[in-house]
Amino acid sequence: MDGHTSFASVCDQGLSTPDARTARGCDSATVRLGKTAAVALALACVVSLAPAPASAHQGVNLTDSDATPKTGPLLVDGTVSFAVRADIAAGDRRGFRFDLAAGDRLAMQLLIVDTPPGNRLSPTKLPRVTVTDPEGRKTRMIIDERTEFYEPYGGTNYFYLSRIEEDATPGTYEVRVSGRSKRPVETVIAVGYREVRGEVRRRTRSDERAALSIAHAIPNVTAASTVDVYAGGTRIAQDVDPGDMETVRLKPGEYDIVVVPAGKSRLSSTPLLNTDDIELRPGGNHTLALHLSKAGRPTTTFFTNKTRTVGQNMGRMTFRHIAQAPSVDVRSRGSRIMTDLGNGEGADTGLMAGDYKVRVVREGTRDKLLPMSVQEITNAPGRQDMGNNRILYLWGSEQDDSLRLMVQDFPLDLR
Repeated sequence: MDGHTSFASVCDQGLSTPDARTARGCDSATVRLGKTAAVALALACVVSLAPAPASAHQGVNLTDSDATPKTGPLLVDGTVSFAVRADIAAGDRRGFRFDLAAGDRLAMQLLIVDTPPGNRLSPTKLPRVTVTDPEGRKTRMIIDERTEFYEPYGGTNYFYLSRIEEDATPGTYEVRVSGRSKRPVETVIAVGYREVRGEVRRRTRSDERAALSIAHAIPNVTAASTVDVYAGGTRIAQDVDPGDMETVRLKPGEYDIVVVPAGKSRLSSTPLLNTDDIELRPGGNHTLALHLSKAGRPTTTFFTNKTRTVGQNMGRMTFRHIAQAPSVDVRSRGSRIMTDLGNGEGADTGLMAGDYKVRVVREGTRDKLLPMSVQEITNAPGRQDMGNNRILYLWGSEQDDSLRLMVQDFPLDLR
């Protein structure tokens, strides 16, 4: 290990009490250090716990904006010693990532500060940490110890709760942390074992691509039911059939959209549809619907999709009217949940998690335009997600009995 000692071993060997060392199965010979070495190692531990700019032995603070691994920081080399800190309570989620290469070791420790409420909580109320390896395998950090040590230079007592050490799978690991207590618990996740300078990368909003979904909701286009879609001169969707949806991620900016019959040039003098200057913002989520107007002519409508979580045990249902059909109400569980929606319009509402029997009816009546459908709103207690946005599109034409529902679904987060 390059002649260095990890965060964990510094605290175990240099700073643990005799009882703590015994609990770890260390004898006195293996933990005896000279005075100078002990001081140096202890100082390294202090630096690792301090919230400071990214450097070796460095603490990394997770904030509300670090709600998922993808929005959280990336520890570029997961063998370098980092202490990732989060004050976390029930309903809070935090995430980060770290990279490991072939031949590296995965070394992680879960700790809490020995202060209320953390030191009084049962394991079922302490933060939950889940590690996903580069191949998608998930490992829960099981709380199976409460080994204490005192760090004298910072004057702080800690408890070890869980540890992982094994051969690494090359690639990027994702770590998710979720709170389970009413009051915040001071939590530290130690990663790595080499006391050298490390690098932490944080994504900025301007770097984030936007999601654009193309919803093909035109039931009959003469000789061209299948289409290609171009954005800013680049084909972003190919061979899209009626009723299908294709999602791509694009750089933020303004785009002109051209829709042509599949296989035709975007420079065609007679494109099926043209939409100019749609704006994609960093990290945004949007849908461009190709559909019939109220008069039955092909048109487009650009929607921005809400991605922010609604609340505990809740999700969001969105309904959009993009059909050649009269205005509608949406009913479920004996009441109207969305009302008076005409062509090109949409609405949404927060709902408790569960299954909903949804009926699309003519405005102000109980006359169904479609058979009843069952739609699921997720966000069960104890899950890592924050609910879903279930988006329903009424598309087609009442005139030729082609009315249908198209469904889009994605997870919500804190933005």
